Amino acid sequence: MDNKPAILYLLTSLDTTGGTVSKINSTLKYTKYKVFVGAHYIPENNQFLNSWNEEKNVTIINLPSRDKIFFKSVLALNKIIKKENIKIIHSFFPNEMFIAYSLKLVNPKLRIIRSFEGNVKRSNSVRLLSRMILPHFDRIIFISKYVRDFYEEITKRCKYKLTIDNAGYHISEYKNREKSYNCKIVSVAGLNKMKNVFMYAEIGRVLASRNFPFTMKVIGYGPLENELKEKIIKYKIEKSVILLGRQDTPEPYYDEADIYIHPADKEGFGITVAEAMSSGLPVIVSDKGGVPELVKNMDDGIIVDAYDPEKWADAIITLHNNRDLYNKLSKNGHTTYKKRFTPEIYAQNLDFVYDELI
Repeated sequence: MDNKPAILYLLTSLDTTGGTVSKINSTLKYTKYKVFVGAHYIPENNQFLNSWNEEKNVTIINLPSRDKIFFKSVLALNKIIKKENIKIIHSFFPNEMFIAYSLKLVNPKLRIIRSFEGNVKRSNSVRLLSRMILPHFDRIIFISKYVRDFYEEITKRCKYKLTIDNAGYHISEYKNREKSYNCKIVSVAGLNKMKNVFMYAEIGRVLASRNFPFTMKVIGYGPLENELKEKIIKYKIEKSVILLGRQDTPEPYYDEADIYIHPADKEGFGITVAEAMSSGLPVIVSDKGGVPELVKNMDDGIIVDAYDPEKWADAIITLHNNRDLYNKLSKNGHTTYKKRFTPEIYAQNLDFVYDELI
């Protein structure tokens, strides 16, 4: 048995197509700790398993599914904790948070962490239980001040709270871009209420009315896709605003674009903004949610009114026509990414937290 202290991550799944799970997957190679990842999966149907097994310091634990008895997971994990010298459990979602707390009850020396990755309203029962157990967690981590404020009600009695920037996981190489006649705009977003998605149609409408040559490609899918399509058709801009649906990876679209826009108004962070910055793609973001915390206005990005398509159009046209500003935001955005949002930095920041607790 390896006596090196180990960390146990509790996740909802091993699906690395986006979000928290992908971020964890991309950063584990940089941690100095031995890592166990607990999640439910069906081995014969799981196309994501290989991406986890590639990491030599990661061991996957298959947990019972959520519709099974809760304590099955607790009992199974308790045996592994004792056997493998696991010192810390890091949970990211409500169900796994309750598992972590239950394990601490039977292992008082165990340290437990809860990370809040988004801004999801939970049921009254979940909020009540969260207020009761979260003060017993050794650290509470938020990905932005916006998320910290969002969860103030259920974490106000917690003593040890900190904010750690998220990390991008679809990373591109820095690329110098020459000005083109047709401005190529890209955005990556789930087509849901949190992303302010109808602004894509409104921005396109304004740009078209100004006879500005552009193509806007939107990568993503969701419940508002059909309604967004209807608006695009209504404004007769379907040749300029193109919904690409789900794509395996956004990197090729970052590389071919001139400008990245992110109108989301209720997002906790905005990982795709950081990813666009990694390639030197200048970003324009909304002034709502956690997204504006990623950039300094007119230094490494542009921040505009989330709900004013005229302001979005102004920013796009100005950035496209002003090459000095364009190059400044491109270089500074890439520098900001390297200083704040790399998987290495994220893993290092978590290791600092683990070091303190161990």
